Amino acid sequence: MTQVKEHVHEEGPILVWVNCSYEEVTLLTREALGVKAYIHSGNEPPEGETPSSVLLCSNGEDIASRIRRVHALAPDAPILVFGQREEPRLATEALRAGACGFVHAGMRPEQITLALSLVSEGEILIPKNLLGELLGQRLFTRRPKLLDP
Repeated sequence: MTQVKEHVHEEGPILVWVNCSYEEVTLLTREALGVKAYIHSGNEPPEGETPSSVLLCSNGEDIASRIRRVHALAPDAPILVFGQREEPRLATEALRAGACGFVHAGMRPEQITLALSLVSEGEILIPKNLLGELLGQRLFTRRPKLLDP
C-alpha cells in the first residue's frame, strides 16, 4: 500500500471516471482509492471536469469502439480497461485501440489503485502475467523469458 501513496497526485485527489455497468467495479474502485480520489460513475464523463483517468469495463461489447467513444468524450484522459479475468486477446485489442493499460478482477485492489494513478501520469501498464504471453504471441517465434520472476 505504500507504493500507492507515493503515486497519488500532489495537487490533491484524482478524478476517476468509471465507465462500467457492473456496480461492484465502481465499489471496488471507490474502496481501493478511498479519499485519494473522486469517483464519477456513468456512461458520460463528469460535466465540466477532465478525468485523471478512465476505468472502462469490457462487458462483451467491441472494446475498440468503446475506447474510441471514451476518447471522443474525454480526449485527454488515459483509459485503463478492466476485464473479469486475465484475457490476452482483450488486453491486445484494448492496447491497439489506444488504451493505456489493462487490469482485471483477479488483481488486488491496491494494484488497480496503483495502475489508475500511474496511467494518469502517462504510464502504459500491463499485468506482468500477461506481458510474457502478449510478447510471446505477437513478437517472438519462441516464448521469451522475463528477467524478473
